[in-house]
Amino acid sequence: MRANFIKILYLIMLTLPLGGFAQQQVKVKLKGVYDSRITLSPQNGMDFSRPIKEYEGVKKGQQVLFTVPDSLLPGEFNLEFRSRLTSKDNPYPSRLSLFLNKKDSIRVLANPLFLQGDSLLIENGRENNLWDNFMQEAQEKKQQIGLLQQLLEYYSEKNSPVWKTCHKTYNKKVAEYNQWVDQLAEENKDLFVAGLLKFQSLPKLDYKKSKEKQLEELKADYFNDFDFSDTLQLRSKQVKNFLAGYVNLHGGQAKTMQQADSIMAQVAQKALTMAAKGNPQVYGFFADYFFTGFETYGFTKGIEVVNYHSDQDNCFTNKKKEILRRVAGMKNMKVGITAPPAQIYTINQTEEEYLKWDANDSEYQLLVFYDHECSHCEMLMDELKSWIAKPENNEWVNIVSIGLDKTHQQWLNAAKMAKLPWTDTYARGGINSQVAENYYILSSPTLVVVNKNGKISALPKNMKELNQFLNKVKGI
Repeated sequence: MRANFIKILYLIMLTLPLGGFAQQQVKVKLKGVYDSRITLSPQNGMDFSRPIKEYEGVKKGQQVLFTVPDSLLPGEFNLEFRSRLTSKDNPYPSRLSLFLNKKDSIRVLANPLFLQGDSLLIENGRENNLWDNFMQEAQEKKQQIGLLQQLLEYYSEKNSPVWKTCHKTYNKKVAEYNQWVDQLAEENKDLFVAGLLKFQSLPKLDYKKSKEKQLEELKADYFNDFDFSDTLQLRSKQVKNFLAGYVNLHGGQAKTMQQADSIMAQVAQKALTMAAKGNPQVYGFFADYFFTGFETYGFTKGIEVVNYHSDQDNCFTNKKKEILRRVAGMKNMKVGITAPPAQIYTINQTEEEYLKWDANDSEYQLLVFYDHECSHCEMLMDELKSWIAKPENNEWVNIVSIGLDKTHQQWLNAAKMAKLPWTDTYARGGINSQVAENYYILSSPTLVVVNKNGKISALPKNMKELNQFLNKVKGI
């Protein structure tokens, strides 16, 4: 029996990763505020949405400890605070990027209201020191190059000695800058951030050519130095920023949202086709990135492109379930259908009840799906407060907001402080609730207009489209 036990133990040990249960520690000491909620989460990768740990009610002067599993290292992490100066204040959100590796445990002394200068101290933070010093020096070098670019772009006499000298100096400065980036990366190749410095390299533009030609060359060469096999880079927001830069190169071409949808679908197709030849995780990350953007703006053609790629066996997407739900929503959630049932709580309720579409005298009910921790939702709520206060709007529309916070208690606490001037409710389960599933909600805020007969009258993506709908029914 003992021999069998040893054999089983040996087999278990074979399945463990090298390094066993190695972990690193992050100690965070709070200063400058009354209290704070402190959360540490991976910036990207497979565990992006799951915090390593969250501490509630950490008081000034207290220290908390985060233990980071070896499987998440090295990587970039979000250290998030929701702080109060006094016990009566609303929490103020702030965040700090931390780079962690498998060798260095670090200690952070932070004032969440001023996460820089003397208000922030990171002990034993080789990764962060290299990155912060590099970014500061890189900014200074880029400013000098930027001045040369302005001269080259706006000085009309391209055949003049002044312009030619400036052009030669620009080429030299860009080459020296990129050489400096490469050298710094090589000298610090044992650190995680060394592999991220490449994202700060500069393209060399040929100012002898037209702006249109320069832009076309930038687009064509954008991924030339990108390593589609490197999965470690996915643990930083640098890849996300890199892809955003590629998208922005195409942003000025569209005049309407429909044109933007078509153009961005082509952009995604090109990027995903290249990613398909690399590592499946990189391919999947690209799919997740484009889907998130297309979902935000309601780009149906773009979502169809992502859906095709997410079906490929070598595309390791984390959002397959969401993609399938959105595709189903595109098919099923349309103006004119009967609005799905909505079970909700109000602030004073202990049991769920169904929303009634004819519960008031207004012709329409505007459902606003939101989350208290969503900054876009907060901006929309501010707009809606002034919008619904106008008689020409509140005579036609009654607002019902449906909270998608993680827990009922979290929503309840925030709702009591927010005191929204309309019926504010909560869907049990938040973004994973039956209500969110019925309405194919994947992100917030989302707007749905329902008439007295319980039919969906409009699916506005923003306040502009909401006003357009209301003006249309008024005959304006």
